[in-house]
Amino acid sequence: MSSFSKKINKKNCSIKSTLLYLENNLGIKMKNVLITGATKGIGLAISKKLFQQGYNVIGIARNESPSFPGTLYIGNLESISETDKILTSITEKFEIYAIVNNVATVYPSNIENVKLDELIKTYDLCVRTSVQIIQRCIPGMKKLKKGKIINISSIAAYGMENRISYSSAKSALFGLTRSLAIELGSHDICINTVVPGLIETELLYKYIPRGSEADLKRKSKVLLNKTAEPHEIAALAHFLISEEGDYITGQEINIDGGWSIS
Repeated sequence: MSSFSKKINKKNCSIKSTLLYLENNLGIKMKNVLITGATKGIGLAISKKLFQQGYNVIGIARNESPSFPGTLYIGNLESISETDKILTSITEKFEIYAIVNNVATVYPSNIENVKLDELIKTYDLCVRTSVQIIQRCIPGMKKLKKGKIINISSIAAYGMENRISYSSAKSALFGLTRSLAIELGSHDICINTVVPGLIETELLYKYIPRGSEADLKRKSKVLLNKTAEPHEIAALAHFLISEEGDYITGQEINIDGGWSIS
């Protein structure tokens, strides 16, 4: 029997108290942002950036992180029922203004060796979870008459060797984003896909060792001749969620150092 737990980073309580004071006494309302895969890599960087900018950050992840800045729900998004329980708990307490669908998994394989159960798991975590979360949060966004959704994809979506399951699942987010932009535009809800390139995270070197022939080959495709840091993706996510990004919807936005045109 799976279960989830809720954690609050006490180190940030004083900052959060200040923000709550502004909301309660000056009418400056905090905006709630839900982020999956929130305790590592890009997800953690986005969580920190948005918290620093005054958003109330709600994260979902499998593992804790002492540096996560908001309210964290520990649970397994691979389970539909557990995801539903987590979302029920969140939506009962928070009116979600923005979503960052970041959680993913990778099972490296070429087409001859793809295991169908791993293919299904990849689609399930990348696509089903995104749909399930959006579906549960849309009523609140419609009530607010505004919202932002970001789906985190990957340059692998354009095709990559030994990434059959991951590439196809990440490219599915393009269709999801465009269809939702058409459906939700009249409600002033913007949805976009962010497409990161080679980002300095744990996952980047999990299957391809740093400095290996395969690593050098993939890095040679980057026109700027360097990898990016997670905070650079976080800056783009913040822009899209902020008022400055209010006229952008239905787009795939590459942040890849030129990889996609090389």
